[in-house]
This record gives sequence, structure tokens and C-alpha cells, in this order.
Amino acid sequence: MRNMKHVGLGTKRLDVGGAGGGIGRQQILLAVVLGLIIVGALVLAVWGMWFGDQKTTTKGREIRYQCLNPECAHEFEPPPEESRERLERLDDPDSRIECPKCGEISAVQMSRCPDPECGKWFVSDFDRNPEEYRGGKRPRQKCPHCGLDIRKWLQKKYADTER
Repeated sequence: MRNMKHVGLGTKRLDVGGAGGGIGRQQILLAVVLGLIIVGALVLAVWGMWFGDQKTTTKGREIRYQCLNPECAHEFEPPPEESRERLERLDDPDSRIECPKCGEISAVQMSRCPDPECGKWFVSDFDRNPEEYRGGKRPRQKCPHCGLDIRKWLQKKYADTER
């Protein structure tokens, strides 16, 4: 074979391996590898959109409910689809779900004390008796286990993070 440094393409010339500033094999290889990486990333993104985990709405956030029927008072974690539905209607005090133990639609979402030393679950006064607070402002939410005023705790927490 002849050593071809220039290949004629009509009136244009393409340097293929000489030292004259043409495209080298390493550059072609790099372009091919980058192209494969981009195509792979696109395939993974489309795959995740179409076939990914459909339960990610509540992932990372534990949601617990308690039945307000005094004879039941069952605490449970609902199926993910019911949790998503509740999250969409979070400020609706009438959004109760069915208790799997007694079958009544009387379960409300519980709150968790943000104090790391307590961390216990409870039903807020607002969720327990929403009729009392219609049209007015919400009551102070306090943890019934340790007495922490959650609104004050949150204000302090966010005031500290803004500094």
C-alpha cells in the first residue's frame, strides 16, 4: 500500500494522517466516544421517564396516618397512591382516607415532632377538629409528647439558615 497523506475529494483535499493539521485518529475516537456517551445518557433519561419508579412522589418522606375512630385509633402507612393523593390535597382538612383496620374514612395524616430527641408522631389539633378552625387561623401546633411549639421551632430553624 502506498503511504497516502492526502486524499483528493473532488476539488477539496482532506488530510488523513499527515502532520498538516487534519483530523487525527485520536480526535475521531474521542468524538465517537463522546457521541456514545451522549446517546447513552439520552437513552437512560427516556427509559427513566417511561419505565422508572412511579412511587417517587413520596420517596424519602415517611407518611403516617391515624384513625380518629376512638375505638380503633389504628396507625398505619398508606399505599403510595393514597399518599400522593393526600399530598395533592394537603391543605384540605376534609381529606381523610379509609382506615384499613375498621374500614371507616376517618384516618388523617400525622405530624412528626421535629425535635430529634423526641421525634414522636401525633395528630395535630387542626387535623383532629378542623371544624373548630374554619375561616380562622390555625392553632399553635405543639407536640403533645414533649411540648415543643413547632411554629417557633421552624421560625428559629429558618432564621438560622438565612444567616
